[in-house]
Amino acid sequence: IDSAKENYKSSFSKFEKALQKAPNNPEIILGLARTLSTAKKYKESLSMYERYLNLSNIWKNTNLKTKEEEKNFRLFFKNAPQFSSAIKETTEVANRLNDTVKYEYYKTTEEYIEKKLKELTTQK
Repeated sequence: IDSAKENYKSSFSKFEKALQKAPNNPEIILGLARTLSTAKKYKESLSMYERYLNLSNIWKNTNLKTKEEEKNFRLFFKNAPQFSSAIKETTEVANRLNDTVKYEYYKTTEEYIEKKLKELTTQK
C-alpha cells in the first residue's frame, strides 16, 4: 500500500523488518525488488531480483540431459509462474541500468526458458 502511494521510505522500512524475520521469503524479496524498481532504485532492485532468482538454481540448467531433468524444469516453472515474470523484470532492470552484460545474460536466459518450456509442453 505504501509503495502504491509512493511512500517508499515507509515501504522500505516495512520490507526491511519483514526480511529480518524471514530473510529467504520469496514473496518479500520479490516485493522489495519490485518496489525498488518502481522507486527507480535500479541498482538495489537488480540486487534484490538476483537474490530472489538465486533462491533456486533450476532455471540456470541450460543442458537438460534426461527426461527427469526436463520434467523437473517444466514442473518448477508450472508451479512457480512468478519466476518467469521475475526473470523478465530482472532483464528490464538491467536494461534500465545500462548493464549490457547482465541484460544480455538475463535476456538470453529468458528466451531459453520460454523456448524450452514450449518444447517440453508440446512434446508427446
